[in-house]
Amino acid sequence: MVCSVIESYSKELVKKANKKSHSGTTKVKGKNHRVIFKPYFWFDIFTVNQFEAISYPQDFWTTTFKEQVRDIGHTLLILHPWDAPIPLTRCWCVWEMYCTLDTKAEMVIRQPTRDAISLEKALAMDPSGTKKQIASIDTRKVCRLNTIHLLKHL
Repeated sequence: MVCSVIESYSKELVKKANKKSHSGTTKVKGKNHRVIFKPYFWFDIFTVNQFEAISYPQDFWTTTFKEQVRDIGHTLLILHPWDAPIPLTRCWCVWEMYCTLDTKAEMVIRQPTRDAISLEKALAMDPSGTKKQIASIDTRKVCRLNTIHLLKHL
């Protein structure tokens, strides 16, 4: 099984990838018959040049790219750090999330262990403030700013 990955390309994903089962892994036997989960990932950065993306025709994004996400069928969203998840600050990542949901592909959301622990502590210490902080993330603002930036360079 192949899984599209939305994240900030951190080392954390590589460290944790074969330790748990998720939609981007296949269960195989390792040394001494130990069960491991072998990851299969599709990183968009290797197939779509984000720096030249502005020159791609609109129908590439609304058909070709979206169909790739649909055909893969699974997206692994890495939310790191918990208090300001980088994928939610990148318009490109927001588009991939939209494509996943719009094509009814499966989206699995994961966090590095230390982020999950920090989030649990924050919720225990200040549930209302933590929820408010998370709810204040506005991806529309990020995409609007990125679009303005791109238009200035045309």
